[in-house]
Formats: sequence, structure tokens, C-alpha cells
Amino acid sequence: RLLRFAWGEHWTVTWRLEPEGRGTRLLLTHAGFGPDEDLIRGIMNGGWRSTVMRRLVDALERSNAG
Repeated sequence: RLLRFAWGEHWTVTWRLEPEGRGTRLLLTHAGFGPDEDLIRGIMNGGWRSTVMRRLVDALERSNAG
């Protein structure tokens, strides 16, 4: 239900599964950015949305098909 790991010196990435209705919600938290690091935050958010989440959906679809 919970996986958390350190990434670099200050960052942590947390994946949390929570029941929702008849399914499950995946929550991703990438922490360790300061309030003045908007450029870094924007770059990382784009990567999570465009690459990681897409690949996760693909993997889940393949696992449900088999």
C-alpha cells in the first residue's frame, strides 16, 4: 500500500494505494522541492505525467490482459 524511497540528497518519492469506490487510487508524491524551485518542479511534473504515468497505465493494462 505504500512505497517510499529517497531520490538524491533531498527528494523523496512516495507511491500510495488507497481504496476508492470499487477500485483503487494511486497517489504519487514527489517531495523535497523548495518554494523557489518552480523550474525544477515544472520539469519533474511534466516527466511524471508524460512518461511515468503513461508507462504505469500500459503495464497495468498488460497485467490485466494476461
